[in-house]
Amino acid sequence: MAILLTGGTGKTTSQITHLCLSTKTPFLLATRKGPSPSLSEIPHVVKFDWIDPSTFQNCFNYTPSTTTTSSASASDTKEVLKIHAIYLIAPEIPDPVQVMGPFIELARQNGVKKFVFLTGSSAERGGEGPGKVWNLLESSKGSGEGEGEGEVVVLRGTWFMDNFLTWHHNTSIKQESKIYSACGTGKIPFVSTQDIAKMAFHILTADNPSTPFQSSYRLLGPELLSFDDVAQILSSKLGKDISHIQISEEESRERFLGMGMPNHIAEFLASIEGATASGIEEFEGGDFEMVMGTRPESFEEWVERVKGGFVD
Repeated sequence: MAILLTGGTGKTTSQITHLCLSTKTPFLLATRKGPSPSLSEIPHVVKFDWIDPSTFQNCFNYTPSTTTTSSASASDTKEVLKIHAIYLIAPEIPDPVQVMGPFIELARQNGVKKFVFLTGSSAERGGEGPGKVWNLLESSKGSGEGEGEGEVVVLRGTWFMDNFLTWHHNTSIKQESKIYSACGTGKIPFVSTQDIAKMAFHILTADNPSTPFQSSYRLLGPELLSFDDVAQILSSKLGKDISHIQISEEESRERFLGMGMPNHIAEFLASIEGATASGIEEFEGGDFEMVMGTRPESFEEWVERVKGGFVD
């Protein structure tokens, strides 16, 4: 029995991968390219692309000896790696349920009973985009092969601290000592992807927990911070003066387009920044400590841990 990880080499999936490796938890990593030299340390990798339904069955036909796209069947002498739980990351398209729905149905037909779905902090079941996927997961729990209703846990994560390391912010911090955003003075409970990965891994690997998991959890950092606050913390920790430059939502959209992002992604990200300026992300509390027994990592702690990533 193994866990299937979608999201390839993304921020949270890559950290769950390391947790699986360090604990010797069987898993299958699904990536658009499939097995490659850069993933040689990962024992089981399969080609999977949300936009190519012909790759969906690969996840349920994979045998441990497979080094390319698998076409194994139940009649083969080598045993197919049985998937019992899936970590779901939605593709960056306007209506992900259109492609995720058929895959979820296929997974249930292959006996998968546990799904952990990562989405945004403001997502609601039945709402737009990922909310439709959430609704489908819940409404289809009783279908598929095997006994039992199945389990769906939705993790609603707020903005990632790690985006300051990998997105456009990292370049502007290194080259200009500036952070650009349309977030104004709106505050965000930034969360580390390490904490998201820890909680997702805990839920994916828990077998008959003493307290059943809730259907959803909101994952937040321990404090509300504006981008001005972030700039101050980075200045203190990195030893240089970093400032937050407030721009309009339209200016933010143009910046995203200039980075090569598709128009619908640029518009979405800019609109999220604009909504953040109005306070949409000012959630407090969060469920990490309730489930994991420890408080989530603070932004200062995160910067101290990763500050080498801000140096050329």
